[in-house]
Amino acid sequence: MIRIATAVLLMTALYPAAAGACTSPGVKMRDNETVPRIMIVKSGRSCGIRLGSSMGPMETTKILKVPSHGTATVDGLMRVKYEANSGYSGPDAFAYARIGRDHLNKPTVRTIAVQVTVTP
Repeated sequence: MIRIATAVLLMTALYPAAAGACTSPGVKMRDNETVPRIMIVKSGRSCGIRLGSSMGPMETTKILKVPSHGTATVDGLMRVKYEANSGYSGPDAFAYARIGRDHLNKPTVRTIAVQVTVTP
């Protein structure tokens, strides 16, 4: 949790213009693990996460934990979108999973826990 908070503060300091619109740096992950991801988005605006490739086919992407101060949706297999509630600023969070198969056709789940900072 401290690493995520430090990364959010660092990103806000280094990229103030980006923090006002939408920032969500990519993460590297392996099959069957959960990784944290950070996102900074302006109140009332949306921010998309383009999903990367995998060694095998991805069958579905779904929202596992809905955010408290916005909405998270899945756009096909390749994009997750978060939209912050208008007028809200502060922390939010959601989680999503990509479910599919690896290169040996074994089931895989890639879970991403997104810590969101909504700016005014």
